[in-house]
Amino acid sequence: MARRNENLTLDQPRQHYSPGSEGRFVLRRSASVPSIHPHGETELFTVEDDITTEQLAVIEHLEKLHCDEMAGWQTTLSGHAKELSEIRSKLAKATNRGKLRKKSAKQRAQSRDAEISSLKEELANQKQCNDTIETWAAEAEEAVVDMKQHVNSLTFQLKSMRDQREQLAARVNHLMETNTALRKKNKVAAKQMRNTEHEMNLTNKLLWMRLFNRGRKQV
Repeated sequence: MARRNENLTLDQPRQHYSPGSEGRFVLRRSASVPSIHPHGETELFTVEDDITTEQLAVIEHLEKLHCDEMAGWQTTLSGHAKELSEIRSKLAKATNRGKLRKKSAKQRAQSRDAEISSLKEELANQKQCNDTIETWAAEAEEAVVDMKQHVNSLTFQLKSMRDQREQLAARVNHLMETNTALRKKNKVAAKQMRNTEHEMNLTNKLLWMRLFNRGRKQV
């Protein structure tokens, strides 16, 4: 059969396909035959014969090659699909890690906010207490001279409480600055996660474009 196919390929210089009535392609053979004119000139004309057994064998061989090629492409596409699945899995893991970090940072920020709220309440109570002590000091100064020592003691207590209030205020400011820094870090982390998702989407699109272009070249 290989010998017959070789003869078919070598002996017939031109072969072309023409569409059949049912959408299939019918193989036709063109052979050059010399024609003798009265004046001794020769010209070539083409005759077409129906498909032969050898040509049918060639068609079947080409169909087998086509099927083998398609099977190879299916294997390649399967490998790329597996690679794409791994990329999506990595993206999901990275997204989950980002969500966990974001959740942890949010919990820390909420804890800081609760602590700041508690300190503010304590500061308000302390201020109210200071106001009361100042009132007592004013009343003591207006009362009697023998209460001067007691008034001085209350004044000292008032100064100490004011110092504590300033310390608490400084601590609140520090906590607020820390909370602001944490929020900025959260924004940076969210931006990085969006950039990572964008890069993975671009990688996915490029992969499919390469597959599509390779398929078009093969076809």
